[in-house]
Amino acid sequence: TNVLEDAYVCLFGDTPRGHALGLLAIASLAVAVRQAIAAHPHSGMGKPPMFGDYEAQRHWMEVTVNLPMKDWYRSTPDNDLLYWGLDYPPLTAYVSWGFGKMAEMYEPSLVELHASRGHESARGKMFMRASVLLCDVLLFFPSSLYCINAFYDAMTPARPPRSSRAVAWLFLLLHPAFILIDHGHFQYNCVAHALALLGAGLCMRAGRGAGGGGRLHELAGAASFCLALLFKQMSLYYALPFFFFLLG
Repeated sequence: TNVLEDAYVCLFGDTPRGHALGLLAIASLAVAVRQAIAAHPHSGMGKPPMFGDYEAQRHWMEVTVNLPMKDWYRSTPDNDLLYWGLDYPPLTAYVSWGFGKMAEMYEPSLVELHASRGHESARGKMFMRASVLLCDVLLFFPSSLYCINAFYDAMTPARPPRSSRAVAWLFLLLHPAFILIDHGHFQYNCVAHALALLGAGLCMRAGRGAGGGGRLHELAGAASFCLALLFKQMSLYYALPFFFFLLG
């Protein structure tokens, strides 16, 4: 990492303006890599009858925009739970509903009840890929940077240079698992990861705070982690660190 840090300083300098340009360059590279992966086939592409996780996410948009909320999680004539029944927590359902409403305006056939099963049009795939990228850029990118800054700020008295933070962010944004699962296979894990990282960063800020400010950061961190759980139950893997931090 020292070589990368030296290269970062040579390219962008060690000033606040240069650091901002460096972060912008890292974010642009991360977006480009995600777009390159998204150009390849997704899971289950052209493979009926289930079509893979891409179809699951699309189907949840179809279900949430066409059925009343009380029917999202139960079997009805219009909601066959054996065909990618909605099995993630409610925040996922609300996000699916939001993107489904956008899809109704952009490509209505993508979320048409029943008729859209196995939908794989070019416009539909462009919309689905763009929806994941939007979540990544708006949620995961800033949350991961916030968490990194909170971590390095806690390393007192000697706070690492800006280049260390930038390189850490580069490694995190280019982590193959994050990119391949969300932008190749097709998932929205970046939302849950963003909320969990934001919660971790807030808790680290709480550890540095005093009095009411520290408690507010703790409450905000706990709330952010709860939102991660409400988006995807996989976030339960991160529960123990949050539990013991708040217990302490």
